[in-house]
Amino acid sequence: MLNAAQKSFSHNFAALARYHETLKELSDINDESSMALLRTLYSVWKHNRQMMVVLITKMLRMTLMSANAVVFWLLSNLDQELHRFWLWEALFIVIKHACGHTNRCKKKFQQMQEKRAKMDRNDGEANQNFCFKEEEDSLGVILDDDVEEKRKELKELQEMLKNLFLNVLHKLVVFLSEHLVKYETAGRNYDTYWYRYMMGRFKEILLKYWHELFEMKQDIDKELFVTAGIDSRILEVYCQFTALRA
Repeated sequence: MLNAAQKSFSHNFAALARYHETLKELSDINDESSMALLRTLYSVWKHNRQMMVVLITKMLRMTLMSANAVVFWLLSNLDQELHRFWLWEALFIVIKHACGHTNRCKKKFQQMQEKRAKMDRNDGEANQNFCFKEEEDSLGVILDDDVEEKRKELKELQEMLKNLFLNVLHKLVVFLSEHLVKYETAGRNYDTYWYRYMMGRFKEILLKYWHELFEMKQDIDKELFVTAGIDSRILEVYCQFTALRA
């Protein structure tokens, strides 16, 4: 399908739209199915990396794969591409997509809570007038079940986002740790261009998504950074980041 659609962006988008149901069914099986889709995508477009970024973005918006699946694939199967700009561009797009989805759900949940509270404060004729005035409101009449359903959806999205950031940070810590061990074991200077580049990306993630990371700081500390095995040079960078809100 992708080989036949290599002519242009529009050809690719048309192919994805035509086979949307089939691809959706395949990707919904498990994350390994999403991995297979991404590997196929890479095999076709590895020489046109900008197309990779565009198609990953399109497939995310079409819900053909999860954000966590894309992040796992980018940071677990493409070691030879870690120094390339396209991979980090794709990663930031995925994170932005996940953050945006979660924030929109959070905003909608807050709006539903506020409207439900207003409805509860109105009874009798006052409540009827309120409902009449609000009948054009996009939220409509809010029931307790609606609020609870949205609460569950938000909780699931927040858990997904937490796991996504844990995955990204864990991978970066592993990359840096393995580099330090490898070079110091060989008696070589660890401060290479690659090390500086990856450390820069690590710092960029922390600063770019500081708001989300501080909201889940306790979980990140507990599950990732309160570990005896993390090199002090890596831990120092994280401590400097957390000190910004001390």
